[in-house]
This record gives sequence, structure tokens and C-alpha cells, in this order.
Amino acid sequence: MPVTHGYQGHPASASAVLPDYAALEQALPSLTNQEAQSLKRLLGPVTDEVAAWCEKHDFISPRSILPVSTVIIVQHAGLSAEAICLVVQTVLWITAADDLFDGQALSEPDLSRIIADCLQVACYPDARASHPYAAALKELRDSLATRTTWPPLQAPWAAALTQVFDGSMYEYWMNRRFSGQSTNPSFPTFEEYFSFSRLSIGLAFLWLTGIIAEDRIELIPHVPDLLAFAAQCANALRLTNDLATYQRERREGTLNSVLVHAVQLRREKPGLTWQGAETEALQLVERARAAAMERARIMAAALATPSGIQKRLLRGLELGTEIYALRDVREWAPQSTQPTYVSVTPSGERS
Repeated sequence: MPVTHGYQGHPASASAVLPDYAALEQALPSLTNQEAQSLKRLLGPVTDEVAAWCEKHDFISPRSILPVSTVIIVQHAGLSAEAICLVVQTVLWITAADDLFDGQALSEPDLSRIIADCLQVACYPDARASHPYAAALKELRDSLATRTTWPPLQAPWAAALTQVFDGSMYEYWMNRRFSGQSTNPSFPTFEEYFSFSRLSIGLAFLWLTGIIAEDRIELIPHVPDLLAFAAQCANALRLTNDLATYQRERREGTLNSVLVHAVQLRREKPGLTWQGAETEALQLVERARAAAMERARIMAAALATPSGIQKRLLRGLELGTEIYALRDVREWAPQSTQPTYVSVTPSGERS
């Protein structure tokens, strides 16, 4: 089946996505000297390799190579460029897979066939991929399978991917049903929306990919605790994502935490204007995001792992939030001076 929904067209070279380091450090002031040195050493080789990989898979957008590579280099400090590339490629793959569920381009039977093909590849080493998305996943899976951490973590890795698809399919049906029509009486509650959307963010799947790539067998007993930690961090990342992408998703008619809260507020307060509801919703989501980040920090401090990986995972989340504050990662560039992330003060003023 041909790819009918996805990114088409790539930059001529990695230089199209690689900024000068001064611009990167200026855009991300929280970078430590050690992190900046790691980026100077690895960002060029990683973005070159990942850009070449994107050229092979024309449904994967290279626009997010830079911010994703930045986070993964910091998050998995000490890994080789080859291992970092593998994690970055997986992030870009899951982003492209998520795009399949947006809009109306694919029917449910087509999506189901792609999902089945991908899950076969995730679960069975001898599965043959018939769809380009599954073929790219098989490349990633085969690389992960060379690690000693793969046998004990393959099952949770495949299960986490199943959860991503479950959450994305929920969003697919909700978006088709409502198409941004917030006056529908059966519009979902925030609790219903969030229980699925925090899964579609794919954090557990991506963290497991990184843990497998690190190839530290001593981490295996700590994976259950790290997955519980991932669930908390996924809450923070989903809320951060929804704040950063709200304006675009509102135009597209896509469900979003801000939109769902605004609809609920107008039901509870019939005299509230849409602008007032939107402002209150932005405040609610920002407070929830800050609270989720604080809970993540508390959990990280309570965990003890042989390599302190929970601290690096938390640092990756914090840096990802900083990047989202500049721009949606699908459109992010450090040269941008106009942020798309909307922060709302308690008085209701936007900043």
C-alpha cells in the first residue's frame, strides 16, 4: 500500500538542520558546560547520520532532527554516536507514525493494517514487513536486538508500542467524531482524553529504547520502577506538548488538553466567554504541567539505579520542555525568536 499521509521532501544535507553552536547555547541557556561539550562533539555526526537515514525513509520528516538529537545526546551521556542515532531514529519514527493518525487521510482498515504490520515486526524476529513504516521499525528492532538487554526487554518494548497505538487510535476516532466541534454534547471529558493521550506520547516506548541501547544489564531489575517513573513523566510531557501545539491543533480541529478543559469550563460556567474559558484552560494546563514536573523530580530523587539513569531521563524531560517553550519540535529552530508556547500568569495575562 502506498504511503498516503506523511512528510515528503528532505533538506539537501544535514547542514539544513544543524545550527551553529553559539545559537544553540543561546537558545538553551540551561545547558551545562559538560552538556555543551557533548553536543559540540556529537551533534554533527549524529545529525549527519540521522539525516541520511531520513533520506532512505521519505515519510520521516527531518525537521525534528536537531531538537531530538540535542535531547538524546544530553539524556544518554556517554553513549556512542551510533547508539544515540538509534534512539533519535526511533523518536523520529514514532513521530511519523503518530502523524498517520492525524487528519482524515487514512481509513481505519488502512491504519489497522499498518499497526498490525508494525506489531508483528515488534514481536517476532522473523516477521516480514510489508509496509514502509514497518520496514523502518524492523531496521530499528534488528539494531536493538544486538544488545544484551534486548531479550528481557523485548516484551515490555513491544507492549509499550501497543499502548502508543491504542492511545493514537483513540485520538483518531475522537478527532474524526468531533473535528473540533466543541458544542457536541458527548465531547470527551479531560479525564477520558488524558488517559489515552498520555499513552500516545510514547515516552515509555522511547525510554525503553534508550535503556536497551545503553546495554547495561544491571538496569534490568530497575525497569519496573523506571516505567512507573516514565508514566509520571509522560503526564508532564503530554501537557507540555499540548501547550506548545495548542494553536496549531485548534486550527486543525484536533483534541488537546487546553481545548478539552475550555469546553468543560464553558459547560460548568454558562456565562463564560470562549476567550475567558480558553484563558482559564491555559492556566489549568500550565499548573498541571508544573505539578507533574515537580512530582517527576520527587520520584527521580527517590529512585536509585546503578548508573543514575533516572536523573538523565529527568534531565532529558526538562530540556525537552525548554525546547517546546521555544517552538513545537516539528517546526523548531534555535534561531527562532518567536515562541509558540503560551504561558499564562495567574492574573490571566499571556507571556
